[in-house]
Amino acid sequence: MDDPVPRHRRHVGGHADEAPTHRPTHARRFGLALGLNLAANAGWTVLFFRARRPSVATVGALALAASSADLARRAAAADRAHGWALAPYAAWCTFATALSADIWRRNGDG
Repeated sequence: MDDPVPRHRRHVGGHADEAPTHRPTHARRFGLALGLNLAANAGWTVLFFRARRPSVATVGALALAASSADLARRAAAADRAHGWALAPYAAWCTFATALSADIWRRNGDG
């Protein structure tokens, strides 16, 4: 009997009628990475503008830059174009870290 599902539509390690097990895991991990990135972004804003703590905000900006680079890497693993779309955000976060550090160096923590 012929298989009704073409070979290219079968899932690795499972039957054609089973949902892929690797996609939800990657999607959850990406969602977690995105959530952490958004939290780091909001945290930097609070530390820099509301708390007026450039030293702590610089450390937060560094974490945000690393998180943004990781987010772009994860997106590129799924689709290269998505990774390239996030690359400017990661570059901006790196530049923002340098700006925060310079403000800290010039002004101190107030």
